[in-house]
Amino acid sequence: MTLKRITASFLAALFICLPAFAQTPAPAQSQKEQKELEKKALVLLDELVGEAMSLKLVENRIYALTTTADLFWKHNEDRARALLREAVNQFMTIEQPAELDDPRAMQTMQLRIELRTQLLQSLAARDSRMALDFLRASRLPDAGKMFGGRGVSPDFERQFEMQLAIRIAENDPQLALQMAEESLKDGVDHQVYQIWSNLMSKDPKTAAKLFGEIVSAVKSSDVLKNYQSMSVVLSMLQSLRAQMQTAEKSAKDSQPPQPQQTSQQEMRQSFRELLDLVVSAALKITAAQFLDINEQGQARNLLSQVQMLTPDIEKNLPGRAQAVRAKLAQFDKALYRPSVPSDEILEDLAKKTPDELVAMAAKSQNEFKEMYYRQAAAKALEQGDTLRARQIAKDFLPNGGTGDPIIAEIEQAERAQALAEGKLEDARKSISRMRSNEERALALIELATKAEAGKDQKSQQALLKEAGELLGDQMETRAQVEAQLNLAVASLNVNTDRSFEILGSAVDRLNVVLSAVVTLTKFDQTSGIWGAPSIAPINAADVEMRLNAGEFGNFTTNLDQQILAFARKDFDRTMTSLRRWQVNEVRLAMSLSLAGAILGDEKKEARFYPPYAFRERID
Repeated sequence: MTLKRITASFLAALFICLPAFAQTPAPAQSQKEQKELEKKALVLLDELVGEAMSLKLVENRIYALTTTADLFWKHNEDRARALLREAVNQFMTIEQPAELDDPRAMQTMQLRIELRTQLLQSLAARDSRMALDFLRASRLPDAGKMFGGRGVSPDFERQFEMQLAIRIAENDPQLALQMAEESLKDGVDHQVYQIWSNLMSKDPKTAAKLFGEIVSAVKSSDVLKNYQSMSVVLSMLQSLRAQMQTAEKSAKDSQPPQPQQTSQQEMRQSFRELLDLVVSAALKITAAQFLDINEQGQARNLLSQVQMLTPDIEKNLPGRAQAVRAKLAQFDKALYRPSVPSDEILEDLAKKTPDELVAMAAKSQNEFKEMYYRQAAAKALEQGDTLRARQIAKDFLPNGGTGDPIIAEIEQAERAQALAEGKLEDARKSISRMRSNEERALALIELATKAEAGKDQKSQQALLKEAGELLGDQMETRAQVEAQLNLAVASLNVNTDRSFEILGSAVDRLNVVLSAVVTLTKFDQTSGIWGAPSIAPINAADVEMRLNAGEFGNFTTNLDQQILAFARKDFDRTMTSLRRWQVNEVRLAMSLSLAGAILGDEKKEARFYPPYAFRERID
C-alpha cells in the first residue's frame, strides 16, 4: 500500500463513526432555545462564508458556497441564491482543456466534472431551471474528439440532462415530461423510468401521459433484442405492485389517500397493461431463440421473470395463465431458479414465532437453514426473550454463535434488561467479560444513558464514574479517543465542565495526529484528499485538504452528533473548542457540519454521476 493510500485510509479511519448504542440523544429543547440556537448558527454561517473565500482550492470554495447556500435557503432565500450564483462564477473560472494530451489536462478535466456534478446536485435541489441553464452553459467537450473516438459514447451530455430531469420531475413536472419525451426518441432507458416514478407521486396526470408514451415506445421495439426496454417494464411493474400494496394497506387502515395519489383502479389498469406486454413477449419466444447466442440470454431472463410473475398473471390475466404455464413447461430446464426465498416468503417469515422458524429451518434446504435460525433468534430477541435467543444461537449457529454479531445484541439486551430490573451487578458481570477497557467503558456509558432516560440519576452517576475510572485520561489510541468523547457527551448533564475539558483534550490529541498526517503528505507530496491550489503542480507548502473529497465525507460526519450535543448545552463553549483545530479546513468542515445539524437542511439529495465511459477514462 502506498503512503498516499495509507494517509487517506488513516484519515477515514481516524474519525470512524462512534458506535450507535453509545451515543446520547440530544436533550429536548424548548422552541425558544432552538430559535436562539438557530440565530447563532446563521451568524456562524456568515462567518464561514467569509473564511471560505480565502481557501486556496477552488473546489473548497465551491463546496463551502453550496453547503452554506443549502443551509441559508429556508431562512434567507435571496442570500442562498446569491451564494449559488457565486459558486457558479467560481466554477466558470476553471480552464477547460481543449485536449486531454497530458496528465495535468486530464486532472483539470476530472476536477471540472466533479465540481460540475456537485453544483448540479445543489442547483437541482433548489431551482431546476437554474440547474438546466448551468448544465447547458457548462457543456463538456465532445468526448469522441477528446479521446480520439476510442470507446467513448458521444452522448454523455444527454445522460447528464436525463439525470437532471429525474430531479426536475419533483418540482417541474412539465419540464421533466418534455425532457423525457425528447429522450424517448432514442429509446427507453432507466432514467425515463425514474422520471415516471417521481411523477407518479408529484403529478399523476403527467405520469399517466409519460406512461402511455413509454409503453408505445416499448411496443415499437423488439424487446427480445432490447434488454433495457424490458428491464424498464419490469421495474415499472415492481413499482406499481409496491404502490398498490401500500394503497390497499392504507384503505384497510382507513387512512385517507394523498391528494396527488394515483387511484388504485388506475394503478391496477396500468399494472395489467404492462403485465400483458410482458406475457405477449414471452409467448413469442421460440426454441430457435434459445439456440441463438445473441438472443438466448434475454429469452431466458424474460421467461424467468414471467415464472416469478405467475401469481400476478393468474390474478390479473386469468385468460392467459394457461398459455403462460405451457410456455414455461416447454423451457422448464432452461429457467433460472432463485437461490433465495421470494419476497412473499420473506414477508411471511416476519409473522412467524421463534419456534415456528426453528421448525421451518429443520425442514428447509441447507442454504436457507442458517437464515431461518438467525430470524428465529432475532424474533426471540425482539420479543424480549434473551434466554431463548441465546439458546437458538448456541444450538444452531456456526460455532455456537461465538463471535457472531447477534450474540453482542443479545448481551446488550441482557444488560438493559438487568438494569431495568434493578440488577446492576448482573449488568456489570456481563460487562466484565468484555475484552478491553474501552469496550467496557462504552457498555457502562450505554447503561448510564438508559438510566438517565429512566430518571435513575444515582445509577447514572455511578456508571459514568466507573466508566471514567476505566478510561482515566488516556487518549493514545483512536478507540480511547472515541470512548472519551462518548463519556463526555453522556456526562454533559452531570458534569458539564469535565465534558468540555474532555472535548478540548480530544481535539488537542487529534491535532497531533493530523499534524503527523500533514507532515507525511508534504513529505510524499501526493494529492490524495489533499491538493495544491487550482490543480497547479504540487507544492508541499500549499497543500490543502479537499472538503468535497469522498474521503473527507467520512472525516466530517462522525463527530457531528457529539458536537451538536455540546452545542445544545453551550454553543459558545463549543465554538471555542472547535477553534482549537489547527487544520483550518477541519475546523471549517466541523463548523459547517454543526450549522447543518442545527438548521436542519431538509432537502432531498440530488444525485448525478459522470457517465461511465468518461469516468473510466479519467480515473
